[in-house]
Amino acid sequence: MARRLLSLFVGVPEEMLRSIGLIVVLSSQLDHIRTQILEEADQVPVTTSADWPRRRLTEALISAYAEPLFEPLRQQLATWLEEGESLFDFRDDLVHSVGAYETRGDESQRFIREHPRSSGIKPQITADELDTVVMRLSDVTHEGVRLRLDTIVLVDGGPKAYADRIKQLEDIHAEQQKSLEEAMRESSR
Repeated sequence: MARRLLSLFVGVPEEMLRSIGLIVVLSSQLDHIRTQILEEADQVPVTTSADWPRRRLTEALISAYAEPLFEPLRQQLATWLEEGESLFDFRDDLVHSVGAYETRGDESQRFIREHPRSSGIKPQITADELDTVVMRLSDVTHEGVRLRLDTIVLVDGGPKAYADRIKQLEDIHAEQQKSLEEAMRESSR
């Protein structure tokens, strides 16, 4: 699959191909985390929801978090789903196009893409923009892992256990911040 996908990008510099591959892999990880979160929240097995279209999985997550138990996580889920959908749309647009790296007579270079359905050629994004998408996918994946852990704590321990977890994380963050500030003071001497 990956070799076939990357062969659609002709003459693209290696670092851009690596970013395209990372986008595909991280999107798959993000999708898997979505199925795991649904399993924790609504006991839908990953093996079942993995076969669902993206929209159905999103709707099932929203429905599961409509339960009163999940009130503390509802906004976090909504924000996370919105960012994830944006990145999935980007991934779909990228991998359903044929890309090429073009050098023109005036020695300018650009990465272009053509969508087979529309036959339109559009300027493609830059290597820096691809790296930004990779970082966004990494961040949203980590947020998904945290949401899954918060969901597990809430389901297994209830609202008190969740509140205790949030307090513990805040304390850890405050201690890390204090240590960082002390290290900065020490290094500036």
